[in-house]
Amino acid sequence: MKKNNLIVAREWFAHADEDILSCEAIIKEGGGPSTLCFLSHLIAEKYFKGLLISSGKDLVKIHDLVKLVNLLKKDFPAIC
Repeated sequence: MKKNNLIVAREWFAHADEDILSCEAIIKEGGGPSTLCFLSHLIAEKYFKGLLISSGKDLVKIHDLVKLVNLLKKDFPAIC
């Protein structure tokens, strides 16, 4: 049985929130900036994919933030 899109979107948002906690720990402990940048990209990607799924779209397996934003523009013009 396929999960409800809202449930799947919330799962993506929860994973992004966990990555935010990791970023906060890196900042607090003085960790590597390259790891912080990598996690920041993942956070944006997970939120974008969650938004796409919440609007009824299928999961897209890309990592390009510009392409993801372009996909979001149709359903969320106010935030893009």
